[in-house]
Amino acid sequence: MRGLARSAVGEEEAEINATINMLRICEPYVTWGIPNLKSVRELVYKRGFVKIRGQRIPITSNEIIENKLGKLGIICVEDLIHEIFTVGNNFKFASNFLWPFKV
Repeated sequence: MRGLARSAVGEEEAEINATINMLRICEPYVTWGIPNLKSVRELVYKRGFVKIRGQRIPITSNEIIENKLGKLGIICVEDLIHEIFTVGNNFKFASNFLWPFKV
């Protein structure tokens, strides 16, 4: 049993080390962590697009948001930003409504 436990731990360490090495390679090109409200707001306003019937539509008015998410209480861009930033009750719907950001 001890040999099996050591083997499993050794494999986990190898996987962790491989993952760490991959992260080191891509580190100059990615960022991670918890964004602040200002960053989320800028990202949505500058690069925010939504998915409507499979199409990428720019967020040009609050009407777009209200038509799709109004029944959830999200009626404007600021409501959408608040829902995303606070990971509110309707976060899943709000994040699925947004098109992935291209930065």
